[in-house]
Amino acid sequence: MIESVRKILKTFYENNLFEEGVELIGSWCFQFYVKHLGAKPFPLRTQDIDFLIPYPFKGEDHRDLIEQLEKLGFKKDFTVEGHLFLWNQDLKIEFWLLRRNKGLKDLQQAICTFSIVEKKYLQKLFNSLPKRWRRAIFNLLEKAKKEFPLYKEDIESFLLTLQDIKIKKL
Repeated sequence: MIESVRKILKTFYENNLFEEGVELIGSWCFQFYVKHLGAKPFPLRTQDIDFLIPYPFKGEDHRDLIEQLEKLGFKKDFTVEGHLFLWNQDLKIEFWLLRRNKGLKDLQQAICTFSIVEKKYLQKLFNSLPKRWRRAIFNLLEKAKKEFPLYKEDIESFLLTLQDIKIKKL
């Protein structure tokens, strides 16, 4: 499976897709955070590799991309909703125009990633959000302590970092 991922990423790189705004998202992206940026390990990795396509896409015309991926052994197919995806025995390649909310897994990955984010940058970003969003983030992290008891210390640290902003603002 790792070899398939390597070949897919190489194909995207050779087509300049990452420079044109296409992003690797999902659990395979998170593996890079763990390996190269020091995020806490997250055990779940799916058998699909997800790419976020900017909308509207302003890059070059890549009409032969699907053919290139088929040459790597992938077959194209469509979901019931009509979305294109490619697959082989090891992996499924999915393309998304909007980031879909995968719920608990995304929240766990955000918590695991917290340790590698510069705290001042996080505080600045958090402070730029509307008050309702900030309140919603606090509430979500409070609920997360119950959902993920093994991450309780990380969540507390996350909350303290964000509360530091709140206290400074008062």
